[in-house]
Amino acid sequence: MMVALFIGYFIALLPSLYVDYKQNKNLESIKELQQDYCKERSYSHLKVLNPTGTITVEFPLVGNTLFLKNNFMEVEVIIKDSELLSMLERLRRLSDDFSNEDFQLSEGELESYQDIIFDKLFSSKIMNDGYPISFHVKSTTEYQELKLLSNKTHLISDKSFVFESNVGDGQTYYTSYMAITRLSDTIVITFSNVTTPSMDDIKPVIFRSLPMILAIVVLLCMLLSSTFAKYIVQPIRKVADMAEYIINTKKLQMKPIALGKKDEIAYLGETMKEVYQRLEDNYQELEIKNSKLSEENERQVVFLRATSHQLKTPIQAALLLTDGMINEVGKYKNTKEYLPQLKGQILNMQHIVEEILSLHHNANDISMEPIELSSLLQSILNRYNYQISERALTIITTYEEASIISNKEMLEKILDNIIANAIHYTPNNRRIHIRVTKNEVDILNEGTTIEPELLPHIFEPFVTSNRKERGHGLGLYIVSYYSKLLGLNVSIENSKDGVLVRIKKDSKVPIWYENSYK
Repeated sequence: MMVALFIGYFIALLPSLYVDYKQNKNLESIKELQQDYCKERSYSHLKVLNPTGTITVEFPLVGNTLFLKNNFMEVEVIIKDSELLSMLERLRRLSDDFSNEDFQLSEGELESYQDIIFDKLFSSKIMNDGYPISFHVKSTTEYQELKLLSNKTHLISDKSFVFESNVGDGQTYYTSYMAITRLSDTIVITFSNVTTPSMDDIKPVIFRSLPMILAIVVLLCMLLSSTFAKYIVQPIRKVADMAEYIINTKKLQMKPIALGKKDEIAYLGETMKEVYQRLEDNYQELEIKNSKLSEENERQVVFLRATSHQLKTPIQAALLLTDGMINEVGKYKNTKEYLPQLKGQILNMQHIVEEILSLHHNANDISMEPIELSSLLQSILNRYNYQISERALTIITTYEEASIISNKEMLEKILDNIIANAIHYTPNNRRIHIRVTKNEVDILNEGTTIEPELLPHIFEPFVTSNRKERGHGLGLYIVSYYSKLLGLNVSIENSKDGVLVRIKKDSKVPIWYENSYK
């Protein structure tokens, strides 16, 4: 709309303003010329808008003489015809007050005067002695203000050309053309004189139009700046909103951003997006590590408390036996009988300490390697051949070709603890089923079950159902701890046939093991 208004203004309104300006200027020029001439009665010091087309006629109130004057000449015209004289007298008798209603000529009277002038002046030859008027050039002057500006020749064809001459007086400029064409039987010459417009003519019109032009320009600039600002600022605002969202959110979570452009601002947005994405990844990694560290700290606190409590009983028992044997109190005089019990208490404490020390593996130093599960399970079963044969247990194995990339020491410890529990808790003459597939390892020991109230806490440290033989309850906790480090998921549940232990790869594998597994 602004562009249409701007163009329409210059096409339709500006030319009309120019025409109106020229009309007003011409009117003011003739007014000023008439007033100055009435004072000077001469053109010698007058500035005329168009000197070649301006002439002043003086009608003296008496006599039969008229005077024609302009910048170039002064001519005395003597009227000799009676009808022209009577017409001149009629004009002299008109009211000297032009605002008076008596100053008027009828239309018929004007037409009759027109007929007389044409009949008298244009029907006779000027050089004839009977011509109704006579001319006498009293003086001629060279109009010094007109200066030659340029001459040009325009070739139209090989038989025709136009000569152009430009002159001016500083206010008005004139162009004279003379076209010459040579025909077969004659030479044709045409003259034409026109007023040439100048920059000074259009400047006042432009100045008068400045308020309208400035208003249109301001509106146009506002429209363009609004569009440009929207184009530039909106992507920047999106980037700022994304940064503010990331600052205010509790976690470094990315907010979707779509700039839809391929300029420098879009490149900035993509760069910031990539930076925040990397920060988010690092943040998530730190969160996982912090969670592991927190879990490790909690585990150590638990172990400090539980270990001290767990070791307290065998230590007190060992001290009691030692004091009794040293002081030879009662039955403790029989050292051969109670020394083996003392050794058993010490071995029990040694076993607890070894289990605790085995839990302090550095997760960052874990070495991973391909491990064949069936071979590893078979080597573990071979260690328990004596216990298996003594209790007449039957081991049923189903092995598929399956391997896992893991830490051999930790994985062996996990499987050893599970198989040891299965052998220990399976009644005599029953079966243990071991099945290996590409996705999981299942170990089922028949004829036993875990108390429902104990099952939710089965992986906690020092939780055991072996109260008769005073088990220390670290086996399954070690299984749980190592499984988390290796990215494995171990579950224990009661089934209709016994207790089922299932080992498979955890879907939530820590990030810092992904490359190791690959």
